[in-house]
Amino acid sequence: MNKRDTSLSNKTTSPRQRVYLPQFTRLFSALSPKRVFFIAIKSIAWILLLFLIGTNIALSHHEVALYFENTIRKILSKNTTQTNVLGTTNEASRAIPTIEELKQQYAHWEKIVNELPDYRDGHFTLATLAYQLGDINASLEHLMKVKQMDPNFPGLIQLEKLLEQ
Repeated sequence: MNKRDTSLSNKTTSPRQRVYLPQFTRLFSALSPKRVFFIAIKSIAWILLLFLIGTNIALSHHEVALYFENTIRKILSKNTTQTNVLGTTNEASRAIPTIEELKQQYAHWEKIVNELPDYRDGHFTLATLAYQLGDINASLEHLMKVKQMDPNFPGLIQLEKLLEQ
């Protein structure tokens, strides 16, 4: 019997099972959610590592490091001006303002109070500025408006005691 002659062997034994695309099942078993999750975690770790290496290289350059250092100094320095809600600025660098600066602040707050007559904080600021400028009558007038709006306003009692003296 010839090995190539399969006519007899096929009749006597069970037919041979044919396997079509054996890798087809591996394709679906390889992409399980668990495997996708671990691949995503590994890629995020690599991206983070590359980002850290890149920032380390960037900060190792002297000019880039100076830029970040100067930016942080500007943010943390006390000589910067900070804006309030209404756009006013107060300088932290000077503890005692000059009379001209007080007059400018008083004029600025007068504009604000004229636009917003029910603005309690504005009237209180005008009362303190008027007291600092020495205008006791204007200070009392604004203080009474604050007292009518909010009798429990913080700082009201202290300013009233100063004005009584």
